[in-house]
Amino acid sequence: MLKFSAAQQCEILEEVPDVLRSIAAERDLYKLAFLEAASRTRIEKVASQMIDKGLKSGNIKEVADELQKQAEAGDLNLDVTEQAVELVGPNMGKHAHLSDEFSSSAGSSDLERFVIGG
Repeated sequence: MLKFSAAQQCEILEEVPDVLRSIAAERDLYKLAFLEAASRTRIEKVASQMIDKGLKSGNIKEVADELQKQAEAGDLNLDVTEQAVELVGPNMGKHAHLSDEFSSSAGSSDLERFVIGG
């Protein structure tokens, strides 16, 4: 076991705060890098799901860049967007159509016209 003199112990203890600050700064740097990478991975996953379900068109990188820009600006809550995309079934965005024209959907029987409101 190493034995230190009182003077050596004082020198070591004087260096401790600087070493701890350095280690904490390095830890924070890696933590931030990890969080950014994890966030980007999550955004790319949501973008991929949006493309697969027909909610967005383009490639994953373009859609992910758009989502990330909106999230950074505060215009997009990624948690809510992720849940909303999960609720959408496959290809719903590609085939859904909303029309306010009653003439094309007036129905052919009296019952259909009554239900539709014609």
